[in-house]
Amino acid sequence: MPKTAIMTAGLVALVTAAALAALADVTLSEPNIFPESITSTADGTVYVGSLVQPFISRALPGETMAKPWIRFTGDQIGSTLGVLADSASKILWACVVEHPANTPQPPAPNARHTSLRSFDLATGAFQHRWPLPGEFNGCND
Repeated sequence: MPKTAIMTAGLVALVTAAALAALADVTLSEPNIFPESITSTADGTVYVGSLVQPFISRALPGETMAKPWIRFTGDQIGSTLGVLADSASKILWACVVEHPANTPQPPAPNARHTSLRSFDLATGAFQHRWPLPGEFNGCND
């Protein structure tokens, strides 16, 4: 085998090993999250939606713990059925099941009302909310 082929193979193995070593498990800081959807950006930021908790968690590059980041508050809280990080538009999209703050769990699938919400991808600041039409509906990723 030529020397350049051996060096190339060695370099590929070294780069691959370094990339795999950089990967780490990300755990969730809160109990009972029931992640329904996970998305990430090219820099390694991970976003996790929760089926039963009223927040979206985030782990920054290199972090091994995803913590609550965007909290749904007010009269209508929600749980997340889908998240999508769109780096080009700098938006985090979320499909949110809305329900009154005094109910501990999201409503049954045949009684759900959902909205599409957008958040600033860097800060988590709320941008817009688009309720889906109809009495009962469901948006999902």
